[in-house]
Amino acid sequence: MTDAPVLSDADKALTEQTTFRKTAIWLPSYAVPHFNAGINVIRGKVFEDCLIEGPALLLALEAVTFEGCNMGFSKVPKNLLMRPVGEKITGGIPFAETRFINCRFAMVAFTGSEDFLENFGANVVAPGETEGLASDV
Repeated sequence: MTDAPVLSDADKALTEQTTFRKTAIWLPSYAVPHFNAGINVIRGKVFEDCLIEGPALLLALEAVTFEGCNMGFSKVPKNLLMRPVGEKITGGIPFAETRFINCRFAMVAFTGSEDFLENFGANVVAPGETEGLASDV
């Protein structure tokens, strides 16, 4: 058995920071310090006017909201969803109790509960669109 990684001061500060504004976040490098610190779910964060970059799969758990966000390059944002086929999701970056406000996402796919998937598709619109996309399949 190996010892847990020792976090640098910068990584420790990153895991403790709760609010990010006008920052570029590369999700893989953001998630790793959290996992190394034993934080399995990134919780209680606010991202405002940030660029959220992948490639990544964002696993939205309870109370994750997207307010005024540009979800990416897909004309139909529901194309960014990945539906789980089993009981557990492996490889996703889990967030809970997190707000994304006016953020721009690039190369990020999204997954979560059936309720999340239905809500995402019903309330997210493509750039230039004005109505929900619930009927677009």
